[in-house]
Amino acid sequence: MSGSIKRFSFGRHPVVIDFGSSAEHTGSSVLVHVGQSVVLATCHVHPPSFQSRPPGLVISFVERSYARGQISDYSQIQQAELNNADRSRLLEFQSMLNDTLPDNHELRIELNLLVFSRDPQVEPIFAGVIAASCALGITSTPQADPIVLARLAKINGVFCTNPSNSAIEKSQCDLWIYGSSSQTSQVRGSANELDESELICAIEFGQREIRRASNSIKEWIIEHSTTNTHFTKTVETPLKRKIAALAKTSLMKIFQEVEKKDLLSKLSNLQKAVEIAICINEIDESRKNIIAVYFCKCVQEILREHYLKIASSSYVHETTRLHTRKVKAHLFPRAHGSASYTVGDHCAIALTTLGRDRSSLNGQYVEEKKSFDVHIHSFADDTGAGCQSPTRALYAGRWVADTLRSVVPKLDIFPYVIQVDVEQVGMHSSSPDEILCAAMLSMLDAGVPLFSVVGAVVVGVICSPSQLIPLIDPDDLEKASCNVVATVAGTMTGIAGIDLRSKTLLTREILQDLLSQAKQARFSLIALMEESIGTPKELSKFAPRVQILKISSRKTGQLVGRGGSVVKAICQQTYSNVEVFPDGTVRVSASNDDSLQNAIIAIQKTLKPLKPGQVFEGVVSGIQENGLLINLSPGRDGFLPREQLLDAHLPVREQFKIGGCIRVVCESVNHNGQGQLSVKALHHESAGNSRY
Repeated sequence: MSGSIKRFSFGRHPVVIDFGSSAEHTGSSVLVHVGQSVVLATCHVHPPSFQSRPPGLVISFVERSYARGQISDYSQIQQAELNNADRSRLLEFQSMLNDTLPDNHELRIELNLLVFSRDPQVEPIFAGVIAASCALGITSTPQADPIVLARLAKINGVFCTNPSNSAIEKSQCDLWIYGSSSQTSQVRGSANELDESELICAIEFGQREIRRASNSIKEWIIEHSTTNTHFTKTVETPLKRKIAALAKTSLMKIFQEVEKKDLLSKLSNLQKAVEIAICINEIDESRKNIIAVYFCKCVQEILREHYLKIASSSYVHETTRLHTRKVKAHLFPRAHGSASYTVGDHCAIALTTLGRDRSSLNGQYVEEKKSFDVHIHSFADDTGAGCQSPTRALYAGRWVADTLRSVVPKLDIFPYVIQVDVEQVGMHSSSPDEILCAAMLSMLDAGVPLFSVVGAVVVGVICSPSQLIPLIDPDDLEKASCNVVATVAGTMTGIAGIDLRSKTLLTREILQDLLSQAKQARFSLIALMEESIGTPKELSKFAPRVQILKISSRKTGQLVGRGGSVVKAICQQTYSNVEVFPDGTVRVSASNDDSLQNAIIAIQKTLKPLKPGQVFEGVVSGIQENGLLINLSPGRDGFLPREQLLDAHLPVREQFKIGGCIRVVCESVNHNGQGQLSVKALHHESAGNSRY
């Protein structure tokens, strides 16, 4: 069916869209290729009369081992576990698609995405988003333009879309942008101190690429859409107008109060009054839920109207000031690093743990990119209030880790695995900006030599045709009323990360206003953080000690010894851990400074060439009739003949025992590299020196 195929380029990869199946009762099936990644999307829409489950959008994203060209164990064939990055992106994707659907529709939409092939250079989520947009489009009447995901990078000073995974390592930024031809929904990613003006150029470039791809997908949907599924509205327009009429005056009075004490309680009481006014005693749960949805929308609209009215007053300046922060460090004696970050009733406590590269943190070798991670935990009361879902905690933790990674030293500079655990102990879940600041402070307390201090703030913008109203630290109600909400993180030099949600097309004016406010607030916050904790502290006495040594690659065999005998001896004698790599890198780690230094000295002795005249404090490792075997250093022995002892006439076994210490001098080295030792020569030398 060549007529059903749509081809276009999206950044650096070709895109092919085609029908995935012609079988009956399979729903709308679309197969999409992006590079060598191939994803099949199947969409099923169940009308209310045929539903056995609640309405809504449900997405499954499955990738099996064959997609990577691997054979899995039989016990794992039925498993389709996604890694943390894919699960986090799936959460983002589902949120984006939900925003394109009508409010309170009564249909259950099941969207199944199956990865048939995974290009190692192209994430399958790009093909998955296009396939999902196509499947939804041909299943039902499109309610919005198709959603597209683009990855943006700046390589060698040039912006590019959807670069390969290997190329992204050289990029100054890594931005993931969701959008369509009519709006930008999300901008999320990290950067290496990107200037605000450069970030604006990057987003504008991404919007142009997304608009072009979205229009190409829309053309294919219009050409092949054969059904006309209607989304049934559950709320009548008259009801919405009635709710607004009942609540508007009271809402304006509430928002005009400068002190917003008990705001949520007042809104809850007003909502109950509206419910009673509409339904009196005939209210049921479904009706109550409908009223709650439209009351919430009414609150958002009135709050927007309120801020637009006061835009010229002095009060609006209060919205561009940071809320009070409380910062504390070194909270717990045995933690390698700890800090708390409190804003209002939100409190995040971060604890940093340092480990060796082959670390007790996870018991396995850790790659450079995985040597730093952030884990967010939640603490809820009996009712579950304030509990952050595991998926959202994963989402936030990944963004925080990606943002901070640019200021965390590499393993060759600071040879530790760094794990930050964040506990949320306030009344409500902490936001990503608060979690990031807590993590930053705890790493400084742990002695991590960060390149710069990173601060993060939340900025919202309320847009109208003639006004832009910025809000710093907006609360949940204010966020819902904003057209754009962004968490912006960065240093005093530039932007390190951004997480932006938008309900409109991002213009240069909106971005300039938002980033300008974020920059001022960020500078104030960084000054507060630096004043609170200052420079990185010394390593905790409970943290392991690690040091990297460099030796000639030709000497690695000498240090390792036959069957690892030499390096094992060093580890046992010094209570340390020594890892030797083929390139000559030696990683030495121990639980304290003394053991670390003893291990380093032992390595230096082992590698130092044996020469006549060298004096050693040796240990008796063997006793023979004609002499002693002396261990000079781990893996290196010498022979002390009987005639070179001071009391050569006495039996050797009567003079020495295994494990005894003895001071010797090397007289010569035989062809096997073994030292010929003497005590007499050392004694005569000492006696000779005493005459002068």
